[in-house]
Amino acid sequence: MNRPRRGGFTLIEVVVALFVVGVVVMLTHQLFAVVLSGAQAIESSRLALDREANARRWMAGAWSSLEVGGGAGGFEGHREHVEFATWTMTPGGWFAPARVHIGVRGGQLVAASTANTMILAEAVDSVAFDYLLTPGERSQWVADWVSPSSAPLAVRVRIRRKDCRQQCVDTLLFSIGSIG
Repeated sequence: MNRPRRGGFTLIEVVVALFVVGVVVMLTHQLFAVVLSGAQAIESSRLALDREANARRWMAGAWSSLEVGGGAGGFEGHREHVEFATWTMTPGGWFAPARVHIGVRGGQLVAASTANTMILAEAVDSVAFDYLLTPGERSQWVADWVSPSSAPLAVRVRIRRKDCRQQCVDTLLFSIGSIG
């Protein structure tokens, strides 16, 4: 005997529909989580690149406006750190002379003055400074330069990174303004 079918869904049809909707929601959630994670990684990388580009611009400006002698004090350059007077931008937007110390502190390359401290590079294992004594074909670099009245012609900065699988060293070269 055939009964006439009434409108509606059976319990099995409802359970299958709920299961399919649940799977779709779960896959959508995972897709959004992956997209969000990728966006955060890109933003983090962009900020790191911006910080390092700004640090290199700051160092180029600091080296090019370096001052030696008189009230500025001398140039004291060693293998692991350097200290000199330069013109730096104040929070008010103008430039003022400041004594700057650059070296590694707590795994970061840091430039510190009496006014502020700036992180120049992250995940730094060590830094080595070299100072150009004579230019030209037979240029001569020295590991220490301590003088109350003169500065080297250029400074080479070699930054060894902690986060590299192999030996990674960034080498930066900065010429000293008109002083040298």
